[in-house]
Amino acid sequence: MRKGLIFLCFQFTLFSVFSQNINYARKIVDTLTTEYFAGRGVINNGEKKAANYIANQFKKKGLKQFENSFFQEFNSPLNTFPKTVSVSFDGNKITPGSDFIVGAASGSIKGTFELIWYKTGQFSDQKELDKLVKKGFFANKFIILDNNVEENESDLFQQLKLNKVGAVGVIFLEDKLTQHLSATAKNYAILHVKRGVLKQTYKSISVVIDQELSSDTDRKT
Repeated sequence: MRKGLIFLCFQFTLFSVFSQNINYARKIVDTLTTEYFAGRGVINNGEKKAANYIANQFKKKGLKQFENSFFQEFNSPLNTFPKTVSVSFDGNKITPGSDFIVGAASGSIKGTFELIWYKTGQFSDQKELDKLVKKGFFANKFIILDNNVEENESDLFQQLKLNKVGAVGVIFLEDKLTQHLSATAKNYAILHVKRGVLKQTYKSISVVIDQELSSDTDRKT
């Protein structure tokens, strides 16, 4: 009976500690996802606010510092989108963050442009694609690409993906939107849009992306 009681006490203590850790972790995550931290990005010093908050938590928990600091500084430019970001298809505006995100390496753009829906086998070979590029077929147009198509590893698809054809923008259809960072910016726009948001009947895109390559050298992690 005593052994059983000790075992139950041990289980209860372990559960209590585990629950406290889970609750603490949730509190940290909930705090870091508030508007104050601005997505933990460069805009509005979100990354610095997040770094300082985490450092204070380290200090409260009694963690040891490395060379008298919790920070590791590094220098790096970062592509940012500090102002307007707006996208609509045939006049139907979609929501940033839930319907679409701007590609990390996207450049600035403003205007209304024609859409090109790429379909498997649309271009028979390299010669046909080269002729279209030479004629300026892709100029002032956005290409829509589905990363899940069977031929996404083909050379022709890769040229479209990297915009070797001179389009003003590339749209990638995605099941899940995942944001990344980039230290460089392309000379064309890049968008990632949830697959169910875009209708194949859409013919045009109206888009505004204000992009700025930040040269801030005072970054911390």
